[in-house]
Formats: sequence, structure tokens, C-alpha cells
Amino acid sequence: MLTPIYFNHVSHDSVSYVVKASLINVNDIHYLMEWKNQYSSSFFDTRQLTASMQRKWYVAYSQRQNDYMFILSLAETPFGCIGCRIVKDQEWNLYNVINALPSTRGKGIMSSSLDVVVQFCRDLRNLPITLVVLNDNPALQWYFSNNFSVVDSNEFSTKLILDF
Repeated sequence: MLTPIYFNHVSHDSVSYVVKASLINVNDIHYLMEWKNQYSSSFFDTRQLTASMQRKWYVAYSQRQNDYMFILSLAETPFGCIGCRIVKDQEWNLYNVINALPSTRGKGIMSSSLDVVVQFCRDLRNLPITLVVLNDNPALQWYFSNNFSVVDSNEFSTKLILDF
């Protein structure tokens, strides 16, 4: 049985924050849709999602094994999400990594959230942790600063792996 809520602490400029990462439920999917639409240019699929499309995704997601989506909150305010799934029984793949609230940026809050999800993955199955990001995604440098390195790249995207 998985624990549905995980916490981490981060400090920035003498202010302490408690980050909560919760496995999503149906009540959270409107956040995911809003954020994905807001930052669609940073994703491979740039279509604007509808509520119907998001519900359909959630039904399929709910039935998949080894696929987990976390909603990230600070003081009960949702600010982002991170998904993780096992691919080909060989590696974790992070996806839909979104920090949607500008006030949480630059304070280590998203890095702390990433740490929570990485620990969740490692506790469940200690496999390599990867992600694929568009080359023009502004978060690419953030991944490098969070110990990811390039595994492969082409003219459109780069596959990264987390260095432990």
C-alpha cells in the first residue's frame, strides 16, 4: 500500500517551507489541465486540453500500474505537479514536471519537490531516473542544476538521467 502524501522541508532566505507531494485524485485534474495548457509550448503535445480529454486521461492513468502523478502544494496551495512511471521495466521516467506558481520559483521549492518524488521512486524500485525534455524548454538548465546529465539528444529533444 502506497502512502498518498509525502513531505519535505526547504529553507530560503531564512524562511522555512513545507512542501507536500500528494498522489492525485479526480479532484486535482483541473489543476493539471490548467497548468498543462498554460505551459503547452514546453511539452511534446502542445494541444490545449479540454475537461473531457483530461477526464479520459485520468481514467486511463488510474488503471495503469507503476504510473504516479503527484500534485505539489505549499501551505495547502497547489503549485505544480510531477509524474513518474516505470518504462519497459528498466527505468523511471519523469513527466509533466510543472512549477505553475511564479512565487515558488527560485527558492528551491521545486527542487525539494523533485527530491520527494525521486525518493518515492527509489523506495519503490531502485531504477535509473530519466526524462525527455524539448531542447527549447526553459527548464532544461534547471534539470542540469538538479544533477541530471545528458544521455542522448537530437535536434528536438534531450534525454537526461539523474546522477546519484
